[in-house]
Amino acid sequence: MRARLGRDGLERAFAAIGAALERPTTLLVVGSVPGILSGQPERGTGDVDVWMAASRYDRADLGRAVRAAGLEFDPGEWDEPRGAYLQLVRPGVAALPRGARDEPLARYGNLELRAPDPASLVAMKLARGEPQDLDDIAYLTSAREVKRAAVAEAVKGLPGDLRETARENMVLLDVIQGQAARAPRAEAAPSAVAAAPAPAHMERERPRLH
Repeated sequence: MRARLGRDGLERAFAAIGAALERPTTLLVVGSVPGILSGQPERGTGDVDVWMAASRYDRADLGRAVRAAGLEFDPGEWDEPRGAYLQLVRPGVAALPRGARDEPLARYGNLELRAPDPASLVAMKLARGEPQDLDDIAYLTSAREVKRAAVAEAVKGLPGDLRETARENMVLLDVIQGQAARAPRAEAAPSAVAAAPAPAHMERERPRLH
């Protein structure tokens, strides 16, 4: 079973990568990492997803540092990683909304981590609509007070099929936010996965974004 990294594990890995890097490096992380590093409880991941087009790095330097930290580096489409890994995500079956802003997340030595604005992260997760995405959406919209209008605007910046799938899945956001509004502050809200209707899915291969 592939290792899953929680907040402490991710911070140790990033600290090791930052210490091993020879050059200043900036990575825009997507997927689950921004939420986990921001304090999302009981969430782990086996991969670190990096949006390649918005990151600044030397591939050889980054690959060496990632491997020195004990992670696999950018496995190919048909490779099956045996441990935790860092994936360079290219546009295709995933997309960063046009006009997305990025914000600082953390710094570890020569490594600076940045993340898309939370509305753009939610839009990306609506375009995928897997069960773990729903709990991520619930956390992001609550912790960062993300408004529905901001998510709808970010969805407009997605391309083609991804935009249409995210639009169909806006109903999930309505359910999640309505559920959170009804939950007493002293009680934890029930899982978003249990309460939400089945999401729309695209009929094509999905990226490994967790």
